[in-house]
Amino acid sequence: MSPAPLPGFAGLGSILDAELGRRLSADELRRELEGRGEHYRRLGVRPGQRVVLAHGRGWRFFADLFGLWRAGACVIPVDPDGGPAELSAVADDSQAAWLVHAGRAGAASAAAALESPDALAAARSPERPPQPHRTPDEDALILYTSGTTGRPKGIVHTFASVGARLGALRAFVPAGEVGRTPCVLPTQIGHGLIGNSLYPLLCGGELVLLPPFGRSPRLDLGRVIDEHRISFLSSVPALWRGVSRLSAPPALGTLRRIHCASAPLDGALWGDILEWSGIRNVLNVYGMTEAASWLSGAPAAPEGLRAGCVGKGWGAEFAVLDEKEPEAGRALPAGEIGEVWVKTDSLMRGYHGQEALTRGVLARGWLRTGDLGLREADGSLVLTGRKDDVINRAGLKIQPGEVEAALRSHPDVADACAFALPDPVAGQAVAAAVVLREGRPESALAAVARWCADRLPAPKRPSRWFRLDRLPRTAQGKLRRKEAAALCGAQPPP
Repeated sequence: MSPAPLPGFAGLGSILDAELGRRLSADELRRELEGRGEHYRRLGVRPGQRVVLAHGRGWRFFADLFGLWRAGACVIPVDPDGGPAELSAVADDSQAAWLVHAGRAGAASAAAALESPDALAAARSPERPPQPHRTPDEDALILYTSGTTGRPKGIVHTFASVGARLGALRAFVPAGEVGRTPCVLPTQIGHGLIGNSLYPLLCGGELVLLPPFGRSPRLDLGRVIDEHRISFLSSVPALWRGVSRLSAPPALGTLRRIHCASAPLDGALWGDILEWSGIRNVLNVYGMTEAASWLSGAPAAPEGLRAGCVGKGWGAEFAVLDEKEPEAGRALPAGEIGEVWVKTDSLMRGYHGQEALTRGVLARGWLRTGDLGLREADGSLVLTGRKDDVINRAGLKIQPGEVEAALRSHPDVADACAFALPDPVAGQAVAAAVVLREGRPESALAAVARWCADRLPAPKRPSRWFRLDRLPRTAQGKLRRKEAAALCGAQPPP
């Protein structure tokens, strides 16, 4: 029996918890999740109730996730390091009935606290109660992501939408390539949970649980890949910027596939990953939590790296519409930039408790992504930026990603962020926050400015420069441009 009503996934793989040094075979994991399902039902968890899962990364997280699904619950994973205030906000916003923790509840909310047991495989009742009847249209997950308005967005997925995405991936991501997969990503987001973890695990592979990379790159990643004979790795550009420069590459040749997702991948970094990994099967992957993770991916083309290219849909249909009149549904011809919409069976049911926001992004079975892009002649999708990130300098629309690519190509630049600042003449000015490599002096900013002058047309060159020690990013590695602008706005221009 499948651990959850996910069509076509009767198999279950194994988990190696590298931090604890514990491995659970498929049979051990199945017995554990069955025991937890009974355990939580005996404690009062009822079908349809929402349960916050307030611990992550270890094997117990996945055993609890599957166990709570067996009990009929809708699970809300949260960042275990998010702090009591964030935990309380999610529990209250989701109207959760229960909060499962691993030793400390850490939050004041109306949800009743339950401690995750250490092991339950041997504690099952000899007379198991019947498993609750569930339908695919019942809610399976609420995944919270930061909202631009300040209120977090709870993305609601049903068993049907999660199952549809996992099922679609089977035709495009061969199970044989994801046999041993590490998860270094947060498990409260679609990329880390659905794509990186559930898909390999439900394909019968082994999931190797490692600490998230957080603010520091994994300088031992090459050794870890060799030690665990990793075949597949999915992560974000922020990790690779450090790894490709500071970590020795793997030596045993076990890698077969790499995904880079959740944030834009520029051509230079793509090339660095290819060189470091020693394989060509490195894909620039497009996905979003609202569509249950990965939607498409493009490998490195023989003729060269096409920055922003994310290929054709994996069980998804893309449309590029005129962003000025999206309601008209006018599809733009190949080569013209517009707003990207996606249609797929794995779309979310909506944002929990935010009907107006949901209506603004879901229409006639399509999801308005907020991304800008174009279709190439062969139907491939090329992303050019985010609609709400565009810098409007005297009517000229500038994508910050283009500016950042020029900045990051300088050898003294470790990271960079471009954003808009108010300008009394042009309306908005292009500003740049730069993280210099260790040991570089402040004067290196002038050299970076000269570098950009040779690589960007005058209107796109930053006119205001700031140096930061670290750029603010989300758990997925995406730049928080508004936070960067606020940090720099408090500094006098150099």
